[in-house]
Order: sequence, then structure tokens, then C-alpha cells
Amino acid sequence: MNEYFVQTDSLEISFRVNETVLTSEGIEIPYELTEITPVLYILRLGNKSHQVTVISSVKGEEKYLIDGSYINANAKSKLENIAAKIIANTNKGHHKSTVNAPMPGMVLKLKKTAGEKVEQGEAVLVLEAMKMENEVKSPYSGVIKEIFVAEKMAIEKGARLFSIE
Repeated sequence: MNEYFVQTDSLEISFRVNETVLTSEGIEIPYELTEITPVLYILRLGNKSHQVTVISSVKGEEKYLIDGSYINANAKSKLENIAAKIIANTNKGHHKSTVNAPMPGMVLKLKKTAGEKVEQGEAVLVLEAMKMENEVKSPYSGVIKEIFVAEKMAIEKGARLFSIE
């Protein structure tokens, strides 16, 4: 059974689904989802049918038209929900860290320099490994304290790349 968490403007619900039954808060409801077109579905919950039109769907943020009412929803798997809660509860205080190379390779490009501000998830450098380019991103927002590598430098796995505060 797959477990999901859905949050709308007015409620948050968790449920489990298998091929024919949806279970929420101990209540089992038979369901059937029939695709009419790639954006139009008929959802049967128990003995009621609902027309569902997908208005947009981008990275877990969905907009639906269900029986004439617009619904904004954020859907996550159980694992995604747990990860989101952990990230939300992470101490947002002062960080100090050195980022190490995840694999051996060659530094193709430095996208940031020492002293520059960087946002969490922003690329700091590009590392080539096995003919593939991999962006090494900042683990959190801060300032690049020091860069330990240079472009065209060959590095080993675990080598210090940059420090951030």
C-alpha cells in the first residue's frame, strides 16, 4: 500500500491506497480512477462519481477543477512528507561547513568566488566525472569563505572543495 499526504487550502489529509481501496483514518472506501483524456478523469469514491480536471501540476503543487470547484493541493509521499518536516525543523542558525568532493573528477568551472553570497541549492562549481558534468551545490545559504580548488584541477573523492559560513 502507498501512503500519501495531501494539503489543500482548507484541510490536510493522509491516506493509503492500493489498487481498489483508499483508506483514511481507518475508513476503507472503494475507488476507481478512469482517465478520459490526459487531463480529465472520472473518480468514483464509494457510490459517488466526481469529474476531475487537472488544471496544472508542477513539483507537487497541483490545481484541479473537481465537480466545478477549484482546488489547490500539495501532494507528498510518506517519505517526502517526513523529509519536509525534518527540513522545516532544521536549526536555521549559523552554519560552518566544508563541502567535499562526492566523486573523483576534474573541476570544469567555478561559478562562485570566495566572499560571494550563495543560496541553499545554488551551484558553486561544476565537476566533470566519467564525461558527465555535475553541479556541486551549496548545502545552505551563506557566504563562500574559501575555495580550495581551481578550474582544470583533478581531484579525488573526499577532497575539500569549498567552505561556507
